[in-house]
Amino acid sequence: MNFLKAGLGILIILTLIMATDKYEFNKLSNPPSIEFKKDVGDALDEGLQEKVMDAVWNNLYLFQAFDSMEASTGDNTMENTGSVALTLDGWEIATAHTATTASFLQKAQIPTLGASSVGLNKNLSWGRRQRFRGNFSYYDSIYTLNYDGQTGNFALNETVTGAGGATGVVIADSDGGTSGTLTLKSVTGTFIDNEALTGSVAGAATVNGTQAEATPNFTAYYVRGATPYSNYNHPYYGFKIVDGVLYGCTRNSGATESTVQLQTLSNKTAYVVEARYFPSDKVIFSVMNNSTLKMEEKGVITTNLPLPTNTNTETWYGFEISTDTTPPKVAHTVQLNGSFLEYLQLNGGGF
Repeated sequence: MNFLKAGLGILIILTLIMATDKYEFNKLSNPPSIEFKKDVGDALDEGLQEKVMDAVWNNLYLFQAFDSMEASTGDNTMENTGSVALTLDGWEIATAHTATTASFLQKAQIPTLGASSVGLNKNLSWGRRQRFRGNFSYYDSIYTLNYDGQTGNFALNETVTGAGGATGVVIADSDGGTSGTLTLKSVTGTFIDNEALTGSVAGAATVNGTQAEATPNFTAYYVRGATPYSNYNHPYYGFKIVDGVLYGCTRNSGATESTVQLQTLSNKTAYVVEARYFPSDKVIFSVMNNSTLKMEEKGVITTNLPLPTNTNTETWYGFEISTDTTPPKVAHTVQLNGSFLEYLQLNGGGF
């Protein structure tokens, strides 16, 4: 910690210099005047707290393993019509191949332990400066495949096989007569242009091109606080994914949400994200550049922030995923997973 002590010492000296800049040194009273001491105190309050958080955040190794989540007060709440998994490798939530499917995993403080009651963790607060970072990736498992020369109609849930051995299960068919587009799940292998395509029920056609990843069709949340699907109507800030596009998001208790677009994501690609919350001011959103491995600021939100006086602090974090089945979209499996989450909050009024 010597580097931290040295850095803080230098910062205090610089703060004193800045605070005395507007004074003539030969006119400083001894002892210092009340005005001078107030200026020094204000300068320290403004800069020192954030610098200390930065020093801890950037220079100390902090790791929250998902196999130790139960160590914090409360329960891991898992509710879904899809699937949820929490393992030594990390967490995974997924939708199912059914309509109106959603899953969420959150750390909610449920103050009961058998017949005994335990108190809520009072350290969590919306009135304190805080930040979190973690990683995630998504896997959207569906593909589209164009065909022509159709001699037999394809049926939903039948398995189609290319002459070269690739297979997939039909979950949608945009049939234009003798040509069209299949939406497939559970694809194995690669379909080859102009090869024969045969269905296990009645479908028959010729492949026109090869399979392509379908446009993502899901909404996901990765937030500090309670997710919308949990119906807690509590505050949150963090990240939202809509059909493969990443947004920063904030909400106080209520239905109004603010978002800022950050960047487009790629299927099966890992991302590290960070959100910094300044009460009554803003949330800054950053994403790691996967080439330089440096965090890059992507956006800021200043509206619909959690109110510092909001007492709905029971939920520490939440992850959520859901799919839209409004035609022509179809229900299918989408996975969202991650392996670490780090959180830092400034408590107390100063140092």
